[in-house]
Amino acid sequence: MGGKIMKKCTLAFILAFVLALSLLTACGNSSSKNDLTNNPSIESVKEAISDIESITLIEIVTEDNDPNEQLGKQGGYTGSLFFKSSLVTDETDESAITAGTDGGGSIEVYANKSDAEKRNEYLATFDGTAVSSGSHKVLGTLVIRTSNRLKASQQTKLETEIINALTGGGNSTPSEAVQTETQASLLDKEETMGRISYHISSAWNKTGNADTWRYLPYESEDDGFFQISILPLDTSPIVDTDILNENLDLLAGDWKSDGSGFNPLARTDINGIPVQQFEIKPDDSGNIFTSGFYFIYGDSAYMLSAISPETSDSQFFTINLKQIMDSLVIKEYTQSELASSGEGDIGDYHVKILDASFTKDYNGTPAIVVNFEFTNNSEDAEMFLSSTNVTAYQDGVELDIAMIMNASVYDAGLAQKKIKPGVSLVVQSAFVLASDSPVEIEVAKFISFGNDPILTKTFNLQ
Repeated sequence: MGGKIMKKCTLAFILAFVLALSLLTACGNSSSKNDLTNNPSIESVKEAISDIESITLIEIVTEDNDPNEQLGKQGGYTGSLFFKSSLVTDETDESAITAGTDGGGSIEVYANKSDAEKRNEYLATFDGTAVSSGSHKVLGTLVIRTSNRLKASQQTKLETEIINALTGGGNSTPSEAVQTETQASLLDKEETMGRISYHISSAWNKTGNADTWRYLPYESEDDGFFQISILPLDTSPIVDTDILNENLDLLAGDWKSDGSGFNPLARTDINGIPVQQFEIKPDDSGNIFTSGFYFIYGDSAYMLSAISPETSDSQFFTINLKQIMDSLVIKEYTQSELASSGEGDIGDYHVKILDASFTKDYNGTPAIVVNFEFTNNSEDAEMFLSSTNVTAYQDGVELDIAMIMNASVYDAGLAQKKIKPGVSLVVQSAFVLASDSPVEIEVAKFISFGNDPILTKTFNLQ
């Protein structure tokens, strides 16, 4: 019952949440670039970046030494080079191609922007993982990559130098002109929202309200912004991880099929909580690029995202968004908060009120069967029946214990089974219903002295 309720309520909220975010994206005009951003010869690219001080060696890929075996193939690059950088502190004597992107970086040239975007999307699936190969950015029909061994600020600086070398440095937008200073800013200010805290730069302008904050690194939202949003959900504060993953799977499927430009990427986790990484490209122009992370914790859904027009440095937003995520801290629930959500410690035992089903007792009277997860944290083998006291109420009146003969629905013997320390077991209790009012379940110690916690959870019959 709990899983079905979660999937119905949460998925509807999620879809409304992310589709609302898509309305924030809009198309703009791309700034003009010179010929070195539109399928240039790889030799001209090599010549353009050869004067960058930190680049120590450049090697052009051939069909015989291409490590990716994509040169000249359909959808592959028309030219590629690798370069070594003195910024990589563990630089070796091996060739630039042998060192690969780790040695400094690479530039790949494609026949069209679509092929370059597809390559960039593929590289993005590894972002934030152990096999991430570093930063990557589309510039016209080029994909510019820098080493994962570089610091984020070094990646940004090197990437900016390469872009300037390829564009002549004279076509920067006003926002790009101030970016070098902005990119070096630290995430030095802690913010909180709901049950999360994170770091942003105190230099960023903050707008919005308690449910949605926007952080503007530049003067206006047209230059891109970070957004942190929270959406309260009508669910229990404690949600099973399997149910969360199932909801994210459903959401990812809807994203792929709705044609809105949402694209689910990698799935990761924070303290065991599944987190879905995504990007949004609303059309083929690529002028607005949105990337973000979505997850549910407790009774709320959270979204951390970055919206970066092509006329600004999208890699700046990507890097900083990752740093914001790295700084994320989730405030855990206290025992009293857990108790009110149906989960917590009862003496030497941990109990979680799971879900409920409805049936009839031996003489046809409506009844409710409640499932519990019972974990024995004591030093001896114990049973649920003699360790806890379960009470059910309707309209403030205690319900009678139900006798249910259908073994496929209810097994009274589970609560009487002893389990050893450290073992968990799902057990059941059953009660005769007196009306169609909500059923309040309480779990307390078998012998309580008044100050012990009481777990509570309410089930609606309608």
